[in-house]
Amino acid sequence: MELLMDGLKLLVIGMGWVFLFLILMIIVIDLVSKAVAPYAHVFEQVPAEKVKRTPLDTDGDPAIAAMTAAAAAAVRAHRDRDAFRG
Repeated sequence: MELLMDGLKLLVIGMGWVFLFLILMIIVIDLVSKAVAPYAHVFEQVPAEKVKRTPLDTDGDPAIAAMTAAAAAAVRAHRDRDAFRG
């Protein structure tokens, strides 16, 4: 029974230290966030311009056209599969 009580004490002490560490980490993150807030404009990302897509010039080669269609279908299927996974 004494061994069980020692284990329970260690459990409570360990969980207490983890809890205190997490609270301290939240406080430090909050303080850093407030300290860096005036400089937020430096870290803003400028949205990239959209690239206009042009059709691929296959020069009438049916093999290139077939490979292009297969690649486009594979990408579309992969994106649709990922959309269902959430």
